[in-house]
Amino acid sequence: LLKCPVLLIWTDHNPGKSLQAVQHVIDAIPQKEFHIIKDAAHWAQWEKPDEVNPLMIDFLSRIAP
Repeated sequence: LLKCPVLLIWTDHNPGKSLQAVQHVIDAIPQKEFHIIKDAAHWAQWEKPDEVNPLMIDFLSRIAP
């Protein structure tokens, strides 16, 4: 069982895996911080950097020693 902090970012237009297709992964990580990026496909960090980067910076600043 994974016990470390997890940031899980998903997109609503991912052509490879829908949110429903990976729901078992989402459910299996109770300590996750989960965000959906709207109007992005597979490369959200490039498609929506103004949304993704602050999430990652905030998450890392909270978990880093």
